[in-house]
Amino acid sequence: MHCMHSSKEKPPDVATYLYSDDIGRSETRHPIKALKNLIDKDELDAYILLCPGDITNLADTQGLITGWSYLEKIRVKIGAKKLIATVGNHDVASRNDDIGNVNLDLQLLDANYPIPSDLVRGDFWTNGYSFVDFENILVLNINSCHFHNNSKTAKKSKIDISQLDSIRKELQKKDLTGFDYKIVLIHHHPIPHSNMDYEDLDMLDKGDELIALLNQYKFQILIHGHKHDARLTIYQSLPIFCAGSLSSLMNVKDLKSDNTFHIINLEAGEAKGYIESWIYAPQEGWVSRLDTRFPCLTGFGFNGDIKTLAKTINDWLSEKTKENRSYYEPLATAIPDLKFLTNANQVDLSKILETEYDLEFSPNYPNKPKLISKLIR
Repeated sequence: MHCMHSSKEKPPDVATYLYSDDIGRSETRHPIKALKNLIDKDELDAYILLCPGDITNLADTQGLITGWSYLEKIRVKIGAKKLIATVGNHDVASRNDDIGNVNLDLQLLDANYPIPSDLVRGDFWTNGYSFVDFENILVLNINSCHFHNNSKTAKKSKIDISQLDSIRKELQKKDLTGFDYKIVLIHHHPIPHSNMDYEDLDMLDKGDELIALLNQYKFQILIHGHKHDARLTIYQSLPIFCAGSLSSLMNVKDLKSDNTFHIINLEAGEAKGYIESWIYAPQEGWVSRLDTRFPCLTGFGFNGDIKTLAKTINDWLSEKTKENRSYYEPLATAIPDLKFLTNANQVDLSKILETEYDLEFSPNYPNKPKLISKLIR
């Protein structure tokens, strides 16, 4: 979120769209008011609301207080039962070597930060992680800033061997059969996340060992923040989703990326699902737009054969319609695997449909199709 008081900006650079002292006279130019409008307009809902850190910017206390209150308002608006956050490097006053306890403001912020007090399983602040179980959902909430105690240690992120051992022991004791959804929430990225303009200097140390452990216990997705460039990667069969940033302008302008908000639809018991995304356009609010850097619809978990899928689509269209075209939604309802295609899967499918069956989506992937129709040659 990178919420901060406007007095903490350092011109000429602008760090965020979200200021704690912005009353929001123009609703489209206020990311939270605009998000509330989107939730109403598109009738969005979610079961839990997740925030992978950096509620505030540069450890601004006013931004932390206001940002947390905004999250709670969004939770209520979207109908989420619980709000779960984790700690980001901008939430920690680690650059102030004279402050003593760099987490003190965070620990005093709210009894329900970062985990609802009735769901805490373990000491998040002492151990650097905690399990959160709610009905049939298990969230492993990891504090990748746990060792950020001063300006020197804040330059690196890591998960310690002792933490990995402790997590493994707790998982061995748990009856995991009761959880349909197993999710990991963390701030820093456990795999490389490089781009053209910035070196990747703060990847989570021992992130590969963490992923191996998560795969062993069949976690379905890892969600992280930190990088402001939304990205979905399948790594050793585990979907790793970088959520990007709701409001920050740091890096976003340089990367020609977008501010993003997402709803993740996760299948029970499988590393399979799809992500719907919106971008923030200050003159319009939150919109679903074609040809954005991170697509408005992408999936994960498809394990079938693309050629077989293309034939199934052609057969369905031939059987169900005499007009050689159909709306996309009934097609996706009849063939659910369409929802779980990664962007690479989507590209391959489009090529096969066009070359072998003269079929085309409109608009085409990676945008969200509305129609499928026969090409006129």
